[in-house]
Formats: sequence, C-alpha cells, structure tokens
Amino acid sequence: MAAGIAYEPPTITKAWAAFLAHIPTILLIWVVTIVLTVIGVVASLALTVLGLISGRVWISEGPYLRGH
Repeated sequence: MAAGIAYEPPTITKAWAAFLAHIPTILLIWVVTIVLTVIGVVASLALTVLGLISGRVWISEGPYLRGH
C-alpha cells in the first residue's frame, strides 16, 4: 500500500522541504568524497616520493657514478 503522501498533489513547498531534508546527506557525501580524494593524493605522493628516493639510492650506488 502506498503512503498517504503519494496521493497528494506535488507542490513547490513540499519539494523544497524534501530537498532541505536531504542536504545533510548531500553534504556528508561531498565531505567523504573530498576526504577520500585527499587520502588518495597523499598516498600517491608518498609512494612517488618513496619510489624517487629508492631510485636515487640505487643510481647513486650503481656503476653509473663510479665511472665503470
């Protein structure tokens, strides 16, 4: 059985009230998306820096700088 509100005609006021009721959910999704993006960027940068550091150590100890 449908809810009583399903039989009422739609109005701008009801639509606006429904929109306002969903704002916390919209903001939560937005904030979670930003947090996950920041975590991903930080992880990517950390792995990149680790790769660069590892590469530099290998090259500095390799035969390229010893003149072989």
